[in-house]
Amino acid sequence: GRGFAKGVGRADGAVGVRCSSHPVAAALAARLASEGLVITSTSLNRSGDAPARTAAEARACTGSGPRAPLLVEVAGAPEPSGTASSVVDLSGAAPRLVREGALPREALERVLGSALEAA
Repeated sequence: GRGFAKGVGRADGAVGVRCSSHPVAAALAARLASEGLVITSTSLNRSGDAPARTAAEARACTGSGPRAPLLVEVAGAPEPSGTASSVVDLSGAAPRLVREGALPREALERVLGSALEAA
């Protein structure tokens, strides 16, 4: 079977999945999927840090120098919503709300058809 590169998942093998509403990210993911491919990435900001909301904040997260990651700025791209993503852990026996963000608990529970355990 297929697996993920070392460091993409947690020690127990669980992997985070995010469905971006950003048109460029969504188009890239769709194009890759049409070729039978997937794209993975880590979060730009470190766990627990505030999300980068501007290009300058994104550059500050990555540092500089020859080993710094390539950042691509898309002219005219919509600004981020300013609301963090909701995070639900589905790796256990019951869904667990890790962080309530753009999607409120009630909406997630409706989609899942069950109550979410607290983090």
